[in-house]
Amino acid sequence: MERADEEIKKEVVDQLYWDSRVDASGIKVMVVDGKVTLSGVVRTYTARKAAVNDTWVIPGVRLVQDRLLVRYTVEVPPDEQIERNAVNALIWNPNIDFGNIRVTVNEGLVSLEGTVDTYWKKIIVEDLLANITGVLVIRNKITVVPTESQEDERIARDVIGALGRTNLVPVGTVTVQVRSGVVTLTGAVPDSMTRLAAEEKAAHTVGVVDVQNQLVLGTGSE
Repeated sequence: MERADEEIKKEVVDQLYWDSRVDASGIKVMVVDGKVTLSGVVRTYTARKAAVNDTWVIPGVRLVQDRLLVRYTVEVPPDEQIERNAVNALIWNPNIDFGNIRVTVNEGLVSLEGTVDTYWKKIIVEDLLANITGVLVIRNKITVVPTESQEDERIARDVIGALGRTNLVPVGTVTVQVRSGVVTLTGAVPDSMTRLAAEEKAAHTVGVVDVQNQLVLGTGSE
């Protein structure tokens, strides 16, 4: 049974006010047919990401549209300093080979280019920079280039195996397709936590270059 939009909206708002990373007073929530739109202002890029993630975990949410703006309440450093801070954050992280990554900043918009050898490292790079003061938007154009060639069929088997080893994803609910290292997840899952768990398992699989999460919530019927 589908949840009413007003019920979903109330739980999204409650979740945002619960999260100490997010000042929910500046966020407007609109829900239509389970599709949530977040608009308004947050104080950091981390708060923006947290608000989106908080929304996804609410049962009944089918889509999240992020229209939030970041406006810092502290003095924002110039682009050159933001770029230096970003470079330092990557250099000091042992999981990242910074020599293959290029960072540029233009009016708070951070562009990432270069290569990493696994998909989860691409995610880590963005997470590291999300905490830097002055970052408004991150465009992650990093390409995943596995150091070892992995056949699509083998990648699919590995993803399916990883899903089968967790009790978070019900067996048989997720279909895995792989083409040129890009994993597409389809099917219906019971809640947003399961949806995120499936994506995480795919993201950490060797040989994966990208994950397209097309899982829907509920029975799978539109």
